[in-house]
Amino acid sequence: MSSVIAWIMVSGAVAFTKACIASILRREGGQVALYRCGVVTQIGSAIGAIVTFSLIQYTTLFKSYTPCSGK
Repeated sequence: MSSVIAWIMVSGAVAFTKACIASILRREGGQVALYRCGVVTQIGSAIGAIVTFSLIQYTTLFKSYTPCSGK
């Protein structure tokens, strides 16, 4: 139960931080700054997805878990 509460608190802190950054960007740079922030966020997300996919599919860093085999 405590891990659920911790996860909710972390998610809330991240969302609050994102909202603060967006508010500052809107105030200081206007719509162009918000657009650029969105573009950079999407590029970072795409790079993270590609790296994660590559690590899972093309390396042996992660092994499949089979619960009935006892290993």
